[in-house]
Amino acid sequence: MRELEKIFYGNIVAYDTAMLPEAKSDALHNTIWKNVFSSDGSPKYDAAALPAVLAFSRYVRRECTCLSLTDKESMFSGNFMFTAIYNPNTPR
Repeated sequence: MRELEKIFYGNIVAYDTAMLPEAKSDALHNTIWKNVFSSDGSPKYDAAALPAVLAFSRYVRRECTCLSLTDKESMFSGNFMFTAIYNPNTPR
């Protein structure tokens, strides 16, 4: 459990740092790659992964913006939803 807690809080700090206004423009992309997509822990994404990493980054930023507009009562009561992830290349 301690190892999971260490990973969880480490990820929280990495995502928060990557989303700061003064962060480098690719900081969120690199953080998402490392924590979500990379199977070997490589710090930088490759060209084949770029579309997925960029789409995930846009989704994260959009959802954070929406959550920032959500009132506290809704947040504390769990009365909010995330938007669906839509892949235009996948048939509906």
